[in-house]
Amino acid sequence: MASVRTLLLGTAAIMSGGAQAADLPAKSAAPVEYVRICSTHGNGFFSIPGTETCLRVGGRVRAEYAYFEPTDREDDSIGFRGRGRINLDARTATAYGMLRTYIRFELTHNTGVYGGDSAIVKQAFVQFGGLTAGRAVSFFTSPDLPAPNFGDLRFDDPANAEVNLLAYTFSFGNGLSATLSLEDGTERSINNELDFPLFGAGATVPVFAPIASTYAGEIVPDVVANIRYRGTWGEVQLSGALHQIRDVAAGLTTVDGVTTPVINPITGLPNPTHADTDYGFALAALGYVNVPALGVGDTVWMMATYTDGAIGYLNTGQTSA
Repeated sequence: MASVRTLLLGTAAIMSGGAQAADLPAKSAAPVEYVRICSTHGNGFFSIPGTETCLRVGGRVRAEYAYFEPTDREDDSIGFRGRGRINLDARTATAYGMLRTYIRFELTHNTGVYGGDSAIVKQAFVQFGGLTAGRAVSFFTSPDLPAPNFGDLRFDDPANAEVNLLAYTFSFGNGLSATLSLEDGTERSINNELDFPLFGAGATVPVFAPIASTYAGEIVPDVVANIRYRGTWGEVQLSGALHQIRDVAAGLTTVDGVTTPVINPITGLPNPTHADTDYGFALAALGYVNVPALGVGDTVWMMATYTDGAIGYLNTGQTSA
């Protein structure tokens, strides 16, 4: 028994002596830098480690299927669509104001009746103070429409809502602001009678004389202005746009050195033409109201637009094809 006690005491002495090794200098692990939440900019923002930049990563996936009755044996009758969207929103507070960069990619793979694939940059802009430069939602419409379930639903035609622009917004405070924007007018150009379904060959019934003009090159951007008020109840905005019209005189014909208008075979009247540069305009009033009584996040919105020579600003699904 005495030998057992001696063995246990010796073991305890060894363990006690080994514990002293912890007092020796050792290399400490680097401190962990945890990701911080940026609550200042809203939900979903986090601080990029080692920087003062806050980032929000978002996206959307859409699956769609279609069937069309084929008219020929070679025609597809079914189609599959897969669409992915990636949003990157980075914001940095500087001594001169907030610096924001925003990118939105949209990638679509189509088969069958849907046609070909597409990969486009829907939005890519920089904001610094009141300046906005790049591809963004036109200031003729409102970028704040609270319709997240629709993805990119706007007051304005979604096909034309994003344009290349250079704009400055002045904030008066208390939700009131005004913007002056120079925007790419080529994306608002309705080129010929096939683009507008109320006119000519594209119409079920040609109620109006076909527009025979084909746009010439752009030399002046569209000038867009708005005044907007946004409160806790919703938003209201008044907008205006000036649009240049330059065609290649497709509504004119020259015979023996004499230029005369082309007579429309349907109406018997001369086709409208703008052989010289002309200007059209668009005016709009729009707004939305929050109606939480109907449901959380529910809103009611409305827009009224009047145009003269600027058909591309109408919310009727027109395109610049």
